[in-house]
Formats: sequence, C-alpha cells, structure tokens
Amino acid sequence: PVSISIPAIGVAVVFSTLIGVIFGMLPAYQAANLNPIEALRRE
Repeated sequence: PVSISIPAIGVAVVFSTLIGVIFGMLPAYQAANLNPIEALRRE
C-alpha cells in the first residue's frame, strides 16, 4: 500500500493553488490594462 503524508498533501494543495492563482492573474492583469478599442480591433 502507498502511504502519503498529510504535510505532503498540504504542500501539494498550496503549490497547486499558487500556480493556479499566478497563471490566472497574469492574463487578467494584461486584459485589465488593454484599451477596449484595441481589443475589439484585434478580433
């Protein structure tokens, strides 16, 4: 049987949450700084 420690699960959850937040915030930050007219022009 495989045994996984509780601290390892905690580290994995925190790490995956940080990665998700970072890679979610980067496109949102770029979109927030975009001029709406330029964004529509590119479509």
